[in-house]
Amino acid sequence: MYQSTLGRLFAQALERNHDTVAVFDGAESYSYGALAERVGKLLTLFTEQGYAPGHRIGLAMPMSFDFLSWYIATQIGGLAYCDLPPAMPVEALALRTEVGELRTVVIDPGAFGAKLEPLLAAIDAQVITLSPHGDFPILSGLLADCPPQDVRCREPGTYSTIAFTGGSTGLPKLEGFSGEAGAALALTLMATAPFPAAPVTIAYRTAGAVMQLGVNQTLIRGGKIITLPDFDLNAISEAARTHRANNFFLATRTIATLADQPDVDWMRGQIEMVIHGGEPIAPTQIRKAIERLGPIFVGSYGTNETGGTAALLLPNDHDLDRPEILVSAGRALPGVEIEIRDEAGAVQSPGEIGEIAIRSCGQMECYIGQPEKTAATIRDGWIHTGDLGRMDAAGYLTIVDRTAFAVKSEGKVVYPRLIDAHFSEHPAVSAAVTVPIEDKLSSHRICVAVTLRSGMDATEEELARFVAARPDAPTVHHVMIFDRLPQMAANLKIDRAKLRSALEGRMLALSS
Repeated sequence: MYQSTLGRLFAQALERNHDTVAVFDGAESYSYGALAERVGKLLTLFTEQGYAPGHRIGLAMPMSFDFLSWYIATQIGGLAYCDLPPAMPVEALALRTEVGELRTVVIDPGAFGAKLEPLLAAIDAQVITLSPHGDFPILSGLLADCPPQDVRCREPGTYSTIAFTGGSTGLPKLEGFSGEAGAALALTLMATAPFPAAPVTIAYRTAGAVMQLGVNQTLIRGGKIITLPDFDLNAISEAARTHRANNFFLATRTIATLADQPDVDWMRGQIEMVIHGGEPIAPTQIRKAIERLGPIFVGSYGTNETGGTAALLLPNDHDLDRPEILVSAGRALPGVEIEIRDEAGAVQSPGEIGEIAIRSCGQMECYIGQPEKTAATIRDGWIHTGDLGRMDAAGYLTIVDRTAFAVKSEGKVVYPRLIDAHFSEHPAVSAAVTVPIEDKLSSHRICVAVTLRSGMDATEEELARFVAARPDAPTVHHVMIFDRLPQMAANLKIDRAKLRSALEGRMLALSS
């Protein structure tokens, strides 16, 4: 049976929108025709290099016209693409290259600085550079003798995308996604979320969330993409204003920071949709954001294994009079099934807590090379996410926590995500992340890292008292205020390993 792929959708978009601007990349702009010409040259290069369907290519470059060209070409050319973000440590990039069995790595030397030489020494793959460096072949030289092919989709390999889990519960695992899954998820999201009819989308990283919740849909619709090399709210605001952007993705925890900026009122009426995902947000924070910017927010929930998104909280679900819905993950996408299951696999009744199981059109094929872990995660076609949640009778899903994050402290089961929510209700708190740290008695001390909203003050003692006064709040042993919380470059999530190390360091300093 015929099924579309991301490559086929991209090829149609390049053909249909030849004279339309596709990309604003710094001071340069490129039409879909220019994008098609570059992609056509890359397809010829793939032929000359002998890249067969499924050939695995790593893209080690920031978001840019070059990145988008390669990303689209791999999908149309039937190859498998893997993201190698420049912000990621060299060791992690080398691990991705080795474990992912990447045969070609395309590197932008200017994006790596002092990390470039250690990276080149650490990876074992064919290297192509975007600018001259050593004896490595330069892309412009390779493409000089490559006439552009007609942009027609080739037969896909088994995987079109090679991705990695976040590693929040251990070493990252290698995930394989088909082009059919990518297309199905992109089209389902387009049919559900209120994407602008003519999207002008800001893309500031090559991370999966930015690609799956904005870039793919914008390309399919023939919209415009504004590239930025990295996440910076000021740069996003400036680019949105300059190019009249109407759509972008944000990590949920940054919404409060966006709403706190003194000069964002102009966004109201221009920005049509902001999709957000990740850590929870307090009702007071989303309330302020909606009051300032309007009903433009769409919450997204999913895991890497489910393709990144399985449920959406739509703008009309951001109901300020229904806080229990406002803090939920929304409802399943059309065609996606979500169940709450107990340890024996039985489906739970509404309101009961259990593991979230998902069956999705966009889910991974497997953990590549790990059949045992694949079998433990995909059972009867359902992804067992490792997330704890509950669902009400109307189908609204509320995330409780990761099963691996739930711990015992002072004889009680503690869910860090719920503690985060308590702290986030304080008006001065921008973000809060709870990290339980095991003590000598094999219990856990509850430590909370907090960042404050711009222009607001609070002491650690004040925040601890605020949460202690809330009904059923667990004991919090340490509250520590940070200027910023460490992020993982690949997926914009909090880097809990680095945060735990920072918390332990501060605890050690306090005890000495």
